[in-house]
Formats: sequence, structure tokens, C-alpha cells
Amino acid sequence: MKPIYLAAITTLSLSATVTHAQLVAPSPTPAPNGVSGNITLINQDRLMEAGTTKRFIQSNITLKGSIDLNGIIQINTIVQTGNTFNVGYNNIYDTKKNEFSTFGADTKLYLKKLNLKTKFMDGNATLSAGAMDTRTSIAQTNSLSSVGWVDGARADIKTDIGMMTITAGDINAAQPSMLDRVKNENLNYFEITLSRKMFDKMLFEGGVESLEGKTFIESASKYDIEIAANKVIKLVADAKLETDNGAIKVGVGVQDILSLISKRISDVKLSVNYEYVSKDFSSSMNKLANTMHTGYTGGAVVGMLQYPVSKKYGITGYTNVRVGNDAADFRLETGFAKTIFNKSFKKKTQN
Repeated sequence: MKPIYLAAITTLSLSATVTHAQLVAPSPTPAPNGVSGNITLINQDRLMEAGTTKRFIQSNITLKGSIDLNGIIQINTIVQTGNTFNVGYNNIYDTKKNEFSTFGADTKLYLKKLNLKTKFMDGNATLSAGAMDTRTSIAQTNSLSSVGWVDGARADIKTDIGMMTITAGDINAAQPSMLDRVKNENLNYFEITLSRKMFDKMLFEGGVESLEGKTFIESASKYDIEIAANKVIKLVADAKLETDNGAIKVGVGVQDILSLISKRISDVKLSVNYEYVSKDFSSSMNKLANTMHTGYTGGAVVGMLQYPVSKKYGITGYTNVRVGNDAADFRLETGFAKTIFNKSFKKKTQN
């Protein structure tokens, strides 16, 4: 195992040991049941328009695999298109130039993630190591792209003051293939966060993040407002402060807006948020966000809509729109997604 993984795992293991005294009551751990796994193949196709100069027809292929070994170790992997940290799509056709894309680096499949995950402390903590997913956040404007990666280790620890997450590793945004990234490892990323439920309907998250020597203080909250039976809207807010220069990145939004007007739980999900990014906010951090937020500065409104296209064939549609300070900040993503293969298997242990 490479030195970066050993160092990160040692750091996280020590942190987990210190926190052990604060653990909540252990939850039951599922009984081992041999080898089980799942393979999923997803296809997404979309029209993407950015500013006034780019308009592409794009396609995404994502192959996810997971194997659970007797409830002790889980192996997860993702093979995907897209040759940048925050994009999982290949360009197929350039509608501005009226030409098809050539088959090069931007049309390949890459082994982006491969990691091991295990539970310990009576199921109240997990440890992951390898090429992992980025951490999910309560709100979306400040989180790293969900198709990005972190090469290192992460511990998730349930304590009596909330869920603690510690991540240490390397973010090499220039290399989509983990096979290339392991050759040039550099410990440049660290994050520690704590999330906990406050009051009855509020979830709060706070932490510290470091990338390439720059430090950020981050916070996020999510508040569920129950208007009536089956009518709940979610208010989200997040902020990230760069400690070196005081630059900020903030966002506020509303999720599940259609719950206000629908008589039942709607299959159509609409969220709208506003974000602001200081001009002097770290460009390295800003470029790691998802494509609706990456690289932009100033203020912008972002709307995201998900809706069923065909329940019979399992096709889902989506439309995301960004309206910023000028035409260059405009972005449109609209398309559909379908799981074209999903297979689970289980092999029980022989007595």
C-alpha cells in the first residue's frame, strides 16, 4: 500500500480511538451472510450550453460495482466517462461548429474510483481507503463535485455529539484515471466535519477543510418545514470562508418547492438556490464544485428540476439552469437518465 494511504489510515484510526469514549449506544450489526454484490450500468444523455460559445450534445456512461465480503469488507468501484474532476460526460456533437467530436482523451472510460470500506466499533464507525467518492454535503453549492474523487482514507464516526467525518488524502484533478493518480501521490487535502440534528427539524454541519495549503472554515444547515401532511419544504444554507484572505462562498436555497402546491408527494423535484462567490476566493477550490457552480464568481441563481419521463421504462429527465451576472455565466443542462443494467447476487456461506 502506498505511503499516503498508510499515513492517512493511521491518522484516522488514532482520531477514531480518541472519539471512542463518546460513542452512542451500539446499533445491531447485521449477521454475516457470505458474499454479495451489485453491478449497475447507467446512461445519461444531455444538451449542455455554457455561456455564448459552447453547446454540446453529451453522453455519460457510469458503471458501478460493489462486493460485500461476509459483512466485513466492502469493495466499491466506479468506471465512468468524463476526463475532468467535475464532469462525467463525453462530448459527442458540437452544435456551434456543427461537427462530431473526435475519439480522443475526452471520449474514454476511466477507472475513477476503487476503494475498500469496513465497519468497526460495533457498527458505529466506518473506515474507507483508496480512490473514494467526495463527501456528500447537506447543501450543494459548496460541496465538491459528486463525480470527483479523493485518494486517501476517510473515517465516519457516530458520537453522542453528532456524526464526525475525517478525510485525508490527495485530490489530483488533472488525472481521471486512478491508475495514473497513484503514480503521483501528494497529500494535499484534509477535512474534518461534524454534523448533528438540532431542534426537531434542523440538521447542522460545521468543519475545517484544507486544500493545497489553503484553509477553509465551512458550515451548512438544512431545515425541514412541514406545511401540512406530506407537504415539506427544505431550506438549505451553506458558507465557506477562506481564512487566508477572508474570501467567501455562500449559498441559500429551497428544495422540494412543488410540495407547496401538489396535493400529494410529487415525483417532480424542484430546487432553487442563490449563491455568491468572492472574486478572490480560491480558484483551486472553486473549480472542484459541480458544473453548475464551478469556476464562477459573483452572484447567480441556479434552478434544478428532476422529473419522470417514462415510469414504464425507468427514464428520468432533468433540467438545470444557471443565470449569473452576465451571458458568460449562463449554463443549461437538460437531458435524461436510465439505468440499463442492474444485477445483484448473493452467495451464502456454507455451514
